Amino acid sequence: MGGAWQWLGTALLTATYLFALCLSSKGTRAEMTVHEVASVAATAGAQTVAIGGVDGNLIVWDTVSGNVTNLSGHSDWVHDAVISADDEYLVTASLDKTAKLWEISTGTLIETLNHPSQVFSVDIPYDNAYILSAAKDNTTRLWNISTGAVEMTYPAGGVKSAVFSKDTLYTYVATGSRDKLVRLFDRKTAAMMKVFSGHRSEVKDVRLGPSGKYLASRALDGSARLWDVVTGATLVQYTSGNPKAVWDLDFTPDEAYLVTGEKSGNCTLWELTTGTSVWNFVGHEGSVRSLQVTSDGAYFVSGDKHGTVRIWDIATGAQLNLFDYSAYRSAK
Repeated sequence: MGGAWQWLGTALLTATYLFALCLSSKGTRAEMTVHEVASVAATAGAQTVAIGGVDGNLIVWDTVSGNVTNLSGHSDWVHDAVISADDEYLVTASLDKTAKLWEISTGTLIETLNHPSQVFSVDIPYDNAYILSAAKDNTTRLWNISTGAVEMTYPAGGVKSAVFSKDTLYTYVATGSRDKLVRLFDRKTAAMMKVFSGHRSEVKDVRLGPSGKYLASRALDGSARLWDVVTGATLVQYTSGNPKAVWDLDFTPDEAYLVTGEKSGNCTLWELTTGTSVWNFVGHEGSVRSLQVTSDGAYFVSGDKHGTVRIWDIATGAQLNLFDYSAYRSAK
């Protein structure tokens, strides 16, 4: 893979520069403030990666050139980040009570959606017509991007995560809540279609698989489950034997696998329907807070509590690139 070597070379040059800069201006890494990564999102081929920080900063990293663009606007933890299916737009959720829409190529802030409370989760459908947000005020909102107005709300209190289904009509909205339940709604009518019960603590993240047959969720206690969307039954429980293990998860586009990021710092590739571990991705020194599989299914990007972002080859388990967000922020 020629792209992998190009990525690796860029990563080494970037890391060397940033490390030297930090040593000259800030002392050793042990003396520096750690700028934790809160959220990551990537375009196809992982050529562009958005990184949101606990410190409220947001950057876009061009993994081919090594260039970094700062996107100014958030003032608190960037809790979630999602890139549109056409790789044109970035949507972010922040504890500063806003969700924002950005144009990736220019870094332009297109729209700010103000909320009465902290925003935990956002999503955008394939046609870029709406933004879905879940906020601390117990409301999941469907925003019309053209008008900036809320068109629908979904009746599930304490929502921590909300996503669209991946079909062309984005027929459903799935939510995960503090009441330990996952819910499936009709997107247009807000009618509740199904409730998934089984988690023993609040549900922190939900993902709907590309085919619409499966739903994956992870809870505060570190458990992760695969659900049958039609029957509501739990099909698989993923576990590495580590309490509070899973901190984020995502499907591969072919639904053959699920990728999880864990408190231990490892990431795991699981066979979706058997729960068999295929690869362990080792390299992070801190808990993996966020990950996303690229739309082409070849890579995933992950960000950790120690402030590093890594790109992985799903087929081989190899780490292809690394960006030290903490060192970059400390050098500013």
